[in-house]
Amino acid sequence: MHVGFGTHPALYNVMYGHPLAHQDVPAVAMAHADLVASMRAFDDAGRLRHPVEVAANAVETAAVGVTLHLIRANGTGEVVVRDAVIAAVTGPPRS
Repeated sequence: MHVGFGTHPALYNVMYGHPLAHQDVPAVAMAHADLVASMRAFDDAGRLRHPVEVAANAVETAAVGVTLHLIRANGTGEVVVRDAVIAAVTGPPRS
């Protein structure tokens, strides 16, 4: 979601690029709510290692960081970060 949206760097920067501004962007809140809903579905399936909000914040943090890095430096590594985050927040189904 974030990495694909990062193909529009000017718009992405408006939403996520000024963390010290402490601005509330409605689209960011909506994206976070969607992410929490997705994490809740994983939790309902017994797959989360952490509480829903903690997992959602971890995924969002990684996604924003990777996307800003890709915009800034045209870097790579997003697959490694994606795999690390998935491994950190999900696990085998709980019994």
